[in-house]
Amino acid sequence: MPANLENELENIISLALENAGVAQANRAAVGLAVLATIRDLLYHGTNEELEYLRRLSRSYLMLFLLKCDPHVCTYFDGLAANLRVFVCNSLIVPALSEIGLAPHNRRHWNLLYSAKQANVKLIINKSTLDELVSHLQRVQRIYADDYSGLKSHYSDERTLRYVHEILIRAYLYERANGTSISFDRFLNRIVTPGLSKALMAQELQAFLYDELGIQFVEDEALGVKLDETEIAMLSEELKQLKPTEHQAKNDAKTILTIYALRKKDNEAGKNGAFGYSTWWLSKDTTTYRAVLNCYKKSPRVSCYLRPDFLLNYITLSANRRQANKVFDKMFPTLIGISFSHHVTPEVCEVVHQAVLSHKDLAASRVKAVVANMSTMLMTQAYNKGANSLRHFLEEHLSKS
Repeated sequence: MPANLENELENIISLALENAGVAQANRAAVGLAVLATIRDLLYHGTNEELEYLRRLSRSYLMLFLLKCDPHVCTYFDGLAANLRVFVCNSLIVPALSEIGLAPHNRRHWNLLYSAKQANVKLIINKSTLDELVSHLQRVQRIYADDYSGLKSHYSDERTLRYVHEILIRAYLYERANGTSISFDRFLNRIVTPGLSKALMAQELQAFLYDELGIQFVEDEALGVKLDETEIAMLSEELKQLKPTEHQAKNDAKTILTIYALRKKDNEAGKNGAFGYSTWWLSKDTTTYRAVLNCYKKSPRVSCYLRPDFLLNYITLSANRRQANKVFDKMFPTLIGISFSHHVTPEVCEVVHQAVLSHKDLAASRVKAVVANMSTMLMTQAYNKGANSLRHFLEEHLSKS
């Protein structure tokens, strides 16, 4: 047995014995006996015993790919807790529109709530809050001017699809389903209608924090100073994509704040497997093209965190307690061993090659590779499927 593998096994056995409550005085002797048994099994095991080990390995691999491995869960738990996320109104407004739905049907709301439960730090700044207040006041005016006397005309799927404002459409859907509340009462679930901007902002701060864990942070408290020239330059680029100049400037400020915080906290220079900590959670994928165009001469790593990343890799990942429960029930049982039939040799080979490609790299090098891949997963979409997964792994393993 190679010395490095034997050392690794000794460490694992020692930890297992400690967790099992074996007395300190007996651990060395018991550890040697376990190691000798494993060595004899690997070198002199029968065909049946070796087949059993192969199936155990494949079962473990399947659970690993299903994110039931406790180490994988620890990684994602750490990743979630490490994130500081500025939330865009492209997610907040749809979340607010879902307030009248049954809890299991609240797609955007549940995403933000689950992020809160995963200890992701969710933030809005003054620009986002001001924009949200203006949006709610504008929606009130639009409803009063264009819809208040026409509620009966918007009463089914055929007509409701033409209501552009999502909050008004959500209200009219409620009425179409038999609710008789007024639009003001609908909005009152979120904020008191008719308040001044300052009071509405104050109520929204409390509501967003209590319900979704979104914390309002004053610009001064962030400790960064933005360059007015940069704001003007990026705002000019964003004006082509935004409905108003004011919104373009707000988005420019938020983006530049994120880059400034990354620089202030030296996120690029920190040693860790999680990549950057500060992100902008947004459904607006077109805006970053303007950022790329604005900084052609000095490209920047994307500040966008994809909502589907947050959903798939953080909010829906198993926690460590669940993972340990799965392992306790599955290993070593006949049901657990039978899982091995569901992992194809091709998948095993891809994972095996991934391990081999990194076996000679220093831990710090592996950590850097994982950090880069974490950043890419957060911000870039890629085609799904077995072939694309293989190509994705092969491409990035070849670069490392």
